[in-house]
Amino acid sequence: MELYDILKWISVFFFVVILAIVFYVVFHRKRLLKKATIAIQEAIGTVEITPLPNQLIRFEHKDRLFLVKLISMNPKHELILTNPTFWCINDNPNTWKRSSTPVLIPFVKEFLNLSLESEKEVVKVAMIIPGCYNITRYLNESDVELVTYKKSVHGVTFVRFDEIKDFLSSN
Repeated sequence: MELYDILKWISVFFFVVILAIVFYVVFHRKRLLKKATIAIQEAIGTVEITPLPNQLIRFEHKDRLFLVKLISMNPKHELILTNPTFWCINDNPNTWKRSSTPVLIPFVKEFLNLSLESEKEVVKVAMIIPGCYNITRYLNESDVELVTYKKSVHGVTFVRFDEIKDFLSSN
């Protein structure tokens, strides 16, 4: 076998791996969108849900326009909010320190800066699918608070997947 043949097989292998990764990402995002759509429609009935880039969806309910950021998380992990644009995932809530390397939620700044032209009140929601262990907000170096859907943080309401019905019925 010549060097050319070996390089050809290596390139074919990497092409297949990259193709599999792209397929998985696209499939995962579609599944996430479908799951969110079904949960919202079960909570408030048939409503037109529009997918937007960067795992965002929008829909109108009553006199409000909802802009929802979909966050896929392991239910055993924790979502940590240290400032308005810095949301990170803690994969081990028992041993996390502020010096730990963060796993950041992508496109948070774009979500917060997105403004929609509407006469209706715009409500920004971060929907965590399927859920998370805790949603923790750091107030300063030593104080934290647990976040629920009943209180907005920096203009965003954080809702676990299983709380979406309660949240939408209270709004």
